[in-house]
Amino acid sequence: MAFFHRSQGSLPPYVQVLKSIPMFARLTPQEFRIIAQIAHERHYMAEEVVFEQDDEGLGMYVVLEGRIRIHQKCSEGNPKEIAQVEAGAYFGELALLDGAPRSASATAVESSRLLFFFRPEFLDILETHGRLGAKLSLEIARHTAERLRRSVSCREVE
Repeated sequence: MAFFHRSQGSLPPYVQVLKSIPMFARLTPQEFRIIAQIAHERHYMAEEVVFEQDDEGLGMYVVLEGRIRIHQKCSEGNPKEIAQVEAGAYFGELALLDGAPRSASATAVESSRLLFFFRPEFLDILETHGRLGAKLSLEIARHTAERLRRSVSCREVE
């Protein structure tokens, strides 16, 4: 069963992982302190569901340790693996911006430690810390654009 740990105080050790992720790489120590206040640590056992397709998009996850399988239910009913997300990467970031239902499911492949960022707390940062919010939003947009380009690069246009 997953559990939460709210990070507070000085910079936690996971900040080193965040620094290696483009979305967080350009943050200042003060901005990391702000981020640490809204980071919720979660632990998942192997095969534990992080979220299901069509669940409400509550926020974004960063993989600190372990591996997460992203998969969709296809029309034939068979699951299709879309990706595996490993330590130092993130997923579910669009939920920070739109809160729309999840387009895929996420399941821990192995014992995993994740950071979770709730959408309402992220939106508070956008309002109260404009520069930090702009940095994070721009990186989400860049990451989304990169994924979109990869997904259409070799496809035939109808």
